[in-house]
Parts: sequence; C-alpha cells; structure tokens
Amino acid sequence: MLQRMKRSLLALLVLVAFMPPIAAQGQETSPPPVTVSAKRSAAEREAVEVQVHAEFDANLAVVWGTLTDYNHLEDFVPGIQSSRLLERRGSQVRVSQKGQARLAFLSFPIDVVLVCTELEPYRIDAKAESGTLKRMEGSYLITPLPDQGPQRHRLEWKGLIEPKEALPPLIGMLLLRRNIETQFEGMVREILRRQALLTKPPIDSGAPPKP
Repeated sequence: MLQRMKRSLLALLVLVAFMPPIAAQGQETSPPPVTVSAKRSAAEREAVEVQVHAEFDANLAVVWGTLTDYNHLEDFVPGIQSSRLLERRGSQVRVSQKGQARLAFLSFPIDVVLVCTELEPYRIDAKAESGTLKRMEGSYLITPLPDQGPQRHRLEWKGLIEPKEALPPLIGMLLLRRNIETQFEGMVREILRRQALLTKPPIDSGAPPKP
C-alpha cells in the first residue's frame, strides 16, 4: 500500500518537470492572481484536465525567453537538479529533466523526457516521451491583450495528465491543484523579475561627464 501511494504521489509531483519555474530565493516580486482548474476527464476517468492562467505586464520576448530557458531550470526550480536540451530539430526540442520532488518526509525521483514544439511567439506544445507519467499533453499559450496595455499578456497552461497509478480520489486532486498553482505562480514571478531587470534604469555613478 505504501509503495502504491508513493507511486501515485510521484505521478503528481513529477509535474514540476514541465510546469513553470519558481523564482530564485529572495525575489520580492508578487505575482498577479492565478486561476486554476483541475478536474477528471469525462472521457478518460484516469486522466486529469488542467487549466491555469494569469494576466500581467511584460514584454513578449521576455515571456517567451523564460518559457524556453530549458538549460537553466535548475537555477530557479526547487527540486530540479538537471534540465538539459537534448536535441533541437527546427521548432521541435527534446528536454531531459531530473531531480527530487519532496512532500513532507517523503522524497521521490524525477526523470522525464519531454518533446516540445515551439510555435513562436505565442505557443509551446509539450508531450511526455518517457518517464513517470503514463500520459502528459499540454500547451503554453500567450495571448496579447492590447486593449489593457501595450505589454499586457495572458499566459495559460492547459493539458491532460494521466499518471501510471490512479490518483487518490480527494487528496490526489488537492495536491495536484496546489502543485500546479504554486509552479505557475513561480513562472509568472520569474517573468516579472526578468522584466524588471530589463526596464530598470541605469545606476548613476555620480562621476562628472567627460569633457
């Protein structure tokens, strides 16, 4: 029974391999509200339909650059020890991610290979090729909101997740929802951090201008 529960929790926690990064420690930027929906698929009862989104002000290039920063996830994603771009063929990439996910006193290994198709600059489709999920298909969607501001964007992640082991009826869904919300908040926080660095005015050295 304990082994079965561990495998079920692993199927949940491995989502950090694709779900968005958490900002580095010490980051003060507060992310905007995140809306999360997670429910069992009506067509496939063992699968979970997930949708999460937020709206914020950031340059499109900053949003895209953060989403595709595959080789540096371990710098700002807790538990990710290695994230490496294995191969690029045109707009398609394969990414290997390994690490440890922890919940209370339990820890679980993460080992997943993702195939991502970059439809620049507004969409990234991803699918688990191998690893600890039976099935994972999802997409990042970036939607400009020009009527709300020149740099206003809506970022959304939606997809279908099916673990190798069935999720516990109640606690499994609660953990899944909380994990998705936390990770997505981290992605938005990192985007805002990079945007702030981009728009930060230069520091005045105080030195007089050269004649």
